[in-house]
Amino acid sequence: MKHRHLLTIGIIFLLAIIVTIVFNQFHEEQESPNFSTTKSTPTQKIKSISIGDKILNVELATTPNEWQAGLSNRPSLDSNAGMLFIFPVSEMRNFWMKDTLIPLDIIWVNNNTVIGIDRMFPEPTSPEFDLKRYYSPSESNAVIEVNSNWTINNNIKIGDIVSY
Repeated sequence: MKHRHLLTIGIIFLLAIIVTIVFNQFHEEQESPNFSTTKSTPTQKIKSISIGDKILNVELATTPNEWQAGLSNRPSLDSNAGMLFIFPVSEMRNFWMKDTLIPLDIIWVNNNTVIGIDRMFPEPTSPEFDLKRYYSPSESNAVIEVNSNWTINNNIKIGDIVSY
């Protein structure tokens, strides 16, 4: 009787561990940051937007999966192309260059106004925990990623109006 009781407790304990592991795996997949470890594929949602008087063709990233994939694993980006990340609320944002192969400018936007610009560089040999994080200067509800120096070459500056 004692052995049967111990066996039952052991089985319950083992099942609890398995449920915890499965739950944690699912939870991590649902709440991972704006990045992906899988090769990204272009979205089918393409839109022309303007920043000041400059026109840019962007892929739209409007879902958590699209935010995660971003421009990772892309060997190149057309000269007047980019990705527009649209978020449902304004809040502090952060990005990194996990699995990103090309240098990028990141344009932080809130309520259709440029609030900041950063230059981001690939870190192909850095372990994930060492990757640099790029933070929005204040709350942001949109982010635009473009080729490195696109903002300089097109005279994009803080305060410019973004229409999309």
